[in-house]
Amino acid sequence: MCLRLPLVVPLSASSDSRAACWVGLALVLWGGGPGAAAGQALFFEGGPPVLRIDRFVPGRTTATATDASTTLVYARASGADRTRKVTVTARSAPRRFSLSVAPESPTQGTSLGPIALRSNRPRDLLRNIPSCPPPAEAACEGRTTLRYCLRADIDDPPGRAVYTVQYTLLAQ
Repeated sequence: MCLRLPLVVPLSASSDSRAACWVGLALVLWGGGPGAAAGQALFFEGGPPVLRIDRFVPGRTTATATDASTTLVYARASGADRTRKVTVTARSAPRRFSLSVAPESPTQGTSLGPIALRSNRPRDLLRNIPSCPPPAEAACEGRTTLRYCLRADIDDPPGRAVYTVQYTLLAQ
């Protein structure tokens, strides 16, 4: 199963053409594939990330923008003896700007963030997500706020970048 949540973030025009950048995110949730935790689910809550850099502070060569308006909700295994993990991958990540994601205060599991979203190689975002204690007849889930951080260097050309970010829930 693959679910796409397009997140488009336009930036307002700036009088300094070197000051503005635009980032769009497409978040992908993947529940299948080798080693996947069968019957597990991932979904997002909250608003889409809004990442925007309008200008650089005088005297600084980098500028950052952060957003933590998205929560990742992950279903935990019921009655299983194996722990789970969530991986994150940036598909066709542009080299223009730097983007990272960090899980903040997960209710279940251990955060390994922040993770730079620069390659197609899956990286562990959360590990050691325990199964639900018996009896686990009701829904059993974990949650974490996703904090995205965009960084632009003053030498980066102004313009746009689009990232496709994929989250996968796997048996550990």
